[in-house]
Amino acid sequence: MTTKRRSRWTTKLRQLGFALVPALLAVALVIGAMAVRVTTPVELDVLVRAVALTVAGETPVLLLNNSTVFAAFSVEGCGSVSFPRLTIAPPGGAPFESASAVTFRCDIRIPGAKVLVRGGETAPEAAEALGSIGRILAAPGDRLGLELTNVSPPEIRVEMSRRVSFDLSLTGDTPFDIVTEFADVEGIPTPVDPDGVIEYRASFAGPGTERLATVDSGAGLNMVVQPARSESAELFRADVVIPIESVSLFQRSDADDAFVSTAINGTLNYAGRPAAESVQISAGENVRLRSTTGFRLTRLRLDGTNPGIWLRLEGDAEELSSNAVDRRLTLFDRVGSDRNRNLLGIVVVVASQLVWLRKYLWPASK
Repeated sequence: MTTKRRSRWTTKLRQLGFALVPALLAVALVIGAMAVRVTTPVELDVLVRAVALTVAGETPVLLLNNSTVFAAFSVEGCGSVSFPRLTIAPPGGAPFESASAVTFRCDIRIPGAKVLVRGGETAPEAAEALGSIGRILAAPGDRLGLELTNVSPPEIRVEMSRRVSFDLSLTGDTPFDIVTEFADVEGIPTPVDPDGVIEYRASFAGPGTERLATVDSGAGLNMVVQPARSESAELFRADVVIPIESVSLFQRSDADDAFVSTAINGTLNYAGRPAAESVQISAGENVRLRSTTGFRLTRLRLDGTNPGIWLRLEGDAEELSSNAVDRRLTLFDRVGSDRNRNLLGIVVVVASQLVWLRKYLWPASK
């Protein structure tokens, strides 16, 4: 009798387990979907000290605001910086008028060789407009670097992997300084300085309101721009849309010779999902993202309140992490983001379970 009772219970448990196959399959699918990470549409707003990126697309793009107004400008490793005729005074000498153009060339054998153009007053509160930078185009495949090199006054380093030439339009009536570090000069007598640093006081010879200087970047562009005080928010274009192939929010630290995060703060948003699901980015957090289809840079702005560069990156991330935590959505998240699809899924699972019970359990229990 006991054997028969045990056999009936075993049979009923087997029947119940068999009857619950649809529910068990649904649970297994849900668990699997929660474990699988998928390509995720994201929008990353982040304030950084520096960013490196590679331009994608098929056409050149304008990086800086057209005619970017500056208070000071320098270029390192320059091929040349050429001015028209100048009234110029070497250190400790009387001013004289040059007979022709004055051209400075950086000594490419010495790292850090540069030419700096700035107003006569170098205090931060005197950061008035000295001139404007002509159009600089970034071509597809160019590697770009942007870095905040000074906070007060703000200064931005702009690097490009390609040689470029552009103009500096300087206000004609404003005297300015030309400071060279290990740079040769053509067109005027060259004073000798054992430290390689020479400062000239200059202004444009003859009448006129504006004059042009021509800059040849050399093998690659490496310039530092101090925006004019009233124009700091317009260093970059307001309507920027730059397709990018890759992006890095890391830079090498001189302190420990390692790559460190440049993030200051920010927010990671998921396209089409509630803001409550956003992820906050903290200072120094390691943020990594990659996409085979590329991202779009849709915001680029120098922040005057919180010193840094604001970026907005949009695209489909195939790799996305912060502090080694995978921030991509799971397959369950993607499917479960639609309330109607959730409801439909529940209905399908319940209906499948009822059909299965009707076919296999109820007949067997009679």
